[in-house]
Amino acid sequence: MIHCGPKTGSTTLRAACQSNLEETCGVEKRGRFPAGYMDESVLFPLIRRCIDTTHFCVKEIMMPPEEVPTYRDDVSLFVHMFPFREYDDWAKSAMKQQYDRGGSRACNRTSKLLEACEHNNMEIDFRKYGKVRLSEFKDDVLSRMELMNESHAFLLYHYLELTDVLGRLGVEYGLPLLPKSNERMKGKRPKGTCDARLLEMFHDCFSSRLMELK
Repeated sequence: MIHCGPKTGSTTLRAACQSNLEETCGVEKRGRFPAGYMDESVLFPLIRRCIDTTHFCVKEIMMPPEEVPTYRDDVSLFVHMFPFREYDDWAKSAMKQQYDRGGSRACNRTSKLLEACEHNNMEIDFRKYGKVRLSEFKDDVLSRMELMNESHAFLLYHYLELTDVLGRLGVEYGLPLLPKSNERMKGKRPKGTCDARLLEMFHDCFSSRLMELK
């Protein structure tokens, strides 16, 4: 089961994946992220090696048939999980995260980027919205299913229902739960957010692109 892309890869989920890798495969943490989170070339060998590990987290995943070897002989089923959040709600939360990170200075940096309609590398990045990630990813996987006869399933789930969804999948596919995935590592957030005009600027720059998603 592969948990794909932030805000898909939340702090809690990344920590749970890292802890699970250590427990099930002895893979120690190096840096801020679980092994393979930032690099597919590390992730896919891990999937083959860590036969007792059923959950992996990755920031950005592509599986081009010409670059990633087939898993057909492994009788593997990939369940690709993308958290869904209503778009306006996601944008408000992502904008607040800029304030939480650095107060007015972070908001000012965001404002300068939005004045030029430039992408932000932090949470308020249209490219990180779950449906955008899914749209970019699925074509390669559909090709793999057709050309390599692999088994893949896509799951777009409500971001607040991860624990319940994992429980249902566990029953359906015989998968264990991801330990610690129900913890809250950012339960307390400071009051306040960036000026409302920044959210309007964000929508003016990027939101029309939702209509272009496949």
